Amino acid sequence: MDGVLGLTTVLALVVVAGIVFAGARTVPQGQVWMLERLGAFSRELHAGRHVLIPFIDRIGTRMNVLQQVLDIPEQRATTRDNATVTVEGAIHFQVVAPAKAAYQVLDLQQALAARAATSIGTVIGETALESALSSRADIAAQVLALLEEATEGWGVKLSRAEIRHIRPR
Repeated sequence: MDGVLGLTTVLALVVVAGIVFAGARTVPQGQVWMLERLGAFSRELHAGRHVLIPFIDRIGTRMNVLQQVLDIPEQRATTRDNATVTVEGAIHFQVVAPAKAAYQVLDLQQALAARAATSIGTVIGETALESALSSRADIAAQVLALLEEATEGWGVKLSRAEIRHIRPR
């Protein structure tokens, strides 16, 4: 009887160790993971070791909370005086509220790029060609202000907008 009891104990310990090992996760520095319990957001997991409850907890979105640069591809815009220009830029941002960034917008980078492209077109459309070519810093400041207003609830902090090139077509 002692052999069966000892084998059962060893088997139970192996199963428990396997379950604990299956639930162990390490979140790397510079990332925050969203923990979902039974399919709903539960809490944020910051850098370090965490033990999850297998089959109940799962990792949802993995957010990078480091400063990031997002290139805005070249696009056409029309100035106030009906001149067509191509504009290329970039925005610098950082996720400051990972849960909002994960659950308030479907694809954060795509949404930021689309919003930035729209904002650039809006600002260029209100500017004359001569002014657009000579005042990239002013245009970038206006784009940043529009972006901050539009992305207020997304959990991101925009630090800078750059207009790299404005070329007449």
